[in-house]
Amino acid sequence: MNFLSEGPISALAVLSKLERGELSSVELVSSIINRVEKGLPDYRNAFLRFNPDEVLAAARSADRERRRGSRLPLMGLPVSTKDLFDVSGQVTTAGSTVLRGNEPAETDAEAVGMLRSAGAVNIGRTHMSEFAYSALGTNFHSPPLRGPWRRDADNDRGHAPGGSTSGGAVAVASGLSVAELGTDTGGSTRIPAAFCGIAGWRPSQGRISTKGAFALAVSFDTPGVLAATVADCQMLDSILTGRSVWSAPILDFPSIRIGLLRGMPMGGLDAAVEKSFSDAIDTLNRAGLSISETGQYDWEAPSTALREGQITAVEALAHHGSLFSRSDEYDPRVVARMRAGEAVRATDYLLAKQKISRLRSLYDELTRDVDAIALPTVSILPPRLAELDDDSTFFVANAAALRNTLIASILDVPAISIPISVPPDAPVGLMLMGRRSDDVRLLRLACRIEREIR
Repeated sequence: MNFLSEGPISALAVLSKLERGELSSVELVSSIINRVEKGLPDYRNAFLRFNPDEVLAAARSADRERRRGSRLPLMGLPVSTKDLFDVSGQVTTAGSTVLRGNEPAETDAEAVGMLRSAGAVNIGRTHMSEFAYSALGTNFHSPPLRGPWRRDADNDRGHAPGGSTSGGAVAVASGLSVAELGTDTGGSTRIPAAFCGIAGWRPSQGRISTKGAFALAVSFDTPGVLAATVADCQMLDSILTGRSVWSAPILDFPSIRIGLLRGMPMGGLDAAVEKSFSDAIDTLNRAGLSISETGQYDWEAPSTALREGQITAVEALAHHGSLFSRSDEYDPRVVARMRAGEAVRATDYLLAKQKISRLRSLYDELTRDVDAIALPTVSILPPRLAELDDDSTFFVANAAALRNTLIASILDVPAISIPISVPPDAPVGLMLMGRRSDDVRLLRLACRIEREIR
């Protein structure tokens, strides 16, 4: 593998090269800086803040520490950060203009601090949907950002990168970052991962600290990771959760039971999504994996409950508070979604939360006999950005992108998107949803499945 070229780069492979002295952090970072400054517009547009002098200084420091014998687990690894995490000395804008006048953060967000303490180099703050409130990755206030698939479509307007962790997905997919610290409320790591041909990890809520991150909906927000491979996500999860020792045992297939869904999540798939998912399941069947349909479950019920209580909109309004008085400065599409929470009765919000609690219990019963459930991460291929100029088309595509990923978010179960078709082919992800709070087993299982598929 050429570590100084385009395309996703495995964090584990880079760390191995750094540890053996076959690559320096300065070499890797210098290559990234050169391509950001001289490459495609998307490379620069993937970042909202990119300071070459800062990044090079951090890389030089990491190389010095490694020569002195430091064994920090991420020493010199370039990792990017979604713009809603606090970074000491920088202003956190959450992809919006209304926060640009705020004071710089005094301390790192806890997740940022854990990566820094492990030796990672913060390569930059990345483009995102404003306030994390879109699944497609567009931002009214920022230069357009294309996903890596068919960038030349519609006179180079290209296709959506997925959101809300859009810049991080493009950066990782383009080799401008080895991993991204993102967040996932309704699918914000998994959707852009699927659209960009990389892995996206949503852990159970509470597994990784949200302290110092700008909230969208506190009932569902969780930090997550985007990286080249599932194994990279597993390694970074170990850092972000504070485990000092990491290993990657691989589960034996005869002991694994995977459930396939019936109904809504498997309906209305784009033809390329349906074929890639079917081919992946066939591959796993031939490898000896035990796959069978799950029992009955109303897979539309979680999203229905979310809409009935407008939980995301209500919680977004509560977090924004008086800031929403400046809504004329927001992306109008974000305003439209937030205003849906203004007329919600407290009883409807609370009843919806109670319904979701019951649905979570039913899911627990359903998954007693399976280790994970498999489904397509996103039912559609990345939409053309030119199509999204129309508001009605945008909202239809946004809902379609969220349809499957929302299930795991609302039920609060760990979920990961594994790339099964990547650019230049049509990008498709296979999503695994695990048992409640069984993040470690799901990551181990996903590593085994990734090995077979890729």
